[in-house]
Order: sequence, then structure tokens, then C-alpha cells
Amino acid sequence: MFCQAWSNFWKFTDSLDTVDTSSYKTLDINVNHPIRATQLAIDSFKRQKLGHGSIVLISSMAAQLANFSAPMYTASKAAISAFTRALGPLENTVNIRCTAVAPGVVRTPLLDYGSLKDGIDEKVDTLILPEKVAEVMLALIQDPAYVGGTVLEVGAEDVRKVERLNDPGPQGKKGCTASKVINLFNNTNELIESEFGR
Repeated sequence: MFCQAWSNFWKFTDSLDTVDTSSYKTLDINVNHPIRATQLAIDSFKRQKLGHGSIVLISSMAAQLANFSAPMYTASKAAISAFTRALGPLENTVNIRCTAVAPGVVRTPLLDYGSLKDGIDEKVDTLILPEKVAEVMLALIQDPAYVGGTVLEVGAEDVRKVERLNDPGPQGKKGCTASKVINLFNNTNELIESEFGR
């Protein structure tokens, strides 16, 4: 859900995010709902008295970047990475592991509806298959090496832990690029001119 027209910081006049709603759908979907779902999962694990549980949230490589074209998406995914890390101690206290994946550009139908497609050149950029992300999510659940608070960057070929401090940023060679990103920047500048200060 990268920079949808119906919830886009740069679409000031004709999106679902109005001054009257005092909310942003992107933040509801990417932050508020996963936080509530996590709360419900913890409650369910505790009530079932299983003695353990695992929660895997979906962040993004965007959490590690400053993306002028999609500031709410970037902020929402950074929030999920920080939220995951904040819940890291759950594993030691109640044996519930909270981790996250942070994929690059994944080939999903959503790609066709957002603005990110304007920044992708499929002759140059490699897209990540959803199956790859699912494999990493399963590893986060099954592999004890991935402790609570772990965030894993997922590229088309590479997987690595995103460090809490001094992380160098996305490192994968494939699945981590949008070679036509200048188009996104130009589209954003056009939106600023058409949407603000009328």
C-alpha cells in the first residue's frame, strides 16, 4: 500500500483523509490495525494458556529510508519496526515472540494500484516474490535464533537483520531498488503545486 490516492499526504483536497476525519487511512491500516491485532493476539495466547506464541508483523524497507513521495507510508512502517522492537521483551517475560519482516518491492496486485509502479522498471528492478516473504515469516516463527524484537530485511535473494542502531540501510542487490524513483519525486512535486495553496 504505497502512496494510494485515497490516503496520500500529498493529496490534500480529494482523498478520504480530510480535516473533518482527523485521521489518515494509511496510518489506520499500517499502524493502528496491526497494533490492535497484536494486542488481541497476546490476549488470545494468554487466555489459551499455551505457554507460548508468535506474532509476525509486516514492516518495509521503507522504514529505513526517507521517502519524500510517501512520507506516511514510510512513517507507518518505521512505527511497525519500532513497535516490534519495543515488544521484544515479551519473549522473556511471557514467551510470546514478536518479530517483523521488512521486504523491499514485492510483486503483489497492490503494486498496480499505488504510485510505486511509476518508479519501477521491471527490465532493471527485481521484484520480490510473495513466497519469499512468506518463507522468512515462517522462519521468524520457527527458528529460535530470531528472538523477540527481530526485524528482517527481505530482498529477492538476501535476508538480513535490521539493526536497532547505526544500521547501514537496505543492503540487498535485488528487490531493493526503484530505478525510476525520479518519476515519483516529480509526481510529488506536481501534487504539491496542484493541491496546496489554492
